[in-house]
Amino acid sequence: MRKKAETIRLKIEEAAGQGKFYVQYAVSSILQSNREPLKITYRNSSGALITQRQYSPWTYELKAGEGALLYVSAQRQSDEPGDVYVVLMVNGRVVREGRSDGLYAVATASGRL
Repeated sequence: MRKKAETIRLKIEEAAGQGKFYVQYAVSSILQSNREPLKITYRNSSGALITQRQYSPWTYELKAGEGALLYVSAQRQSDEPGDVYVVLMVNGRVVREGRSDGLYAVATASGRL
């Protein structure tokens, strides 16, 4: 845990040296049955919206400047019970989170720096 905290601290310092913030998106899902891919949509470092299928857990890191729009959303692709959880972190702190459960559940977290 200490090594991970040190890695994050270094990434925050690197971003700050460029006049930016260190941003992390994280997605996790708890399923009642087998693993399933999630449909994840997120805003990347260029500001473009990207949609892809990924397995849980999933993370994405970027550096973003003040005023940047941040967005992460995950949708379950199954009609079986389960939860989906998304987190948006800035400089190592959770600033937004979303959770949803049920069939084809969608969780979203967004904000502006």
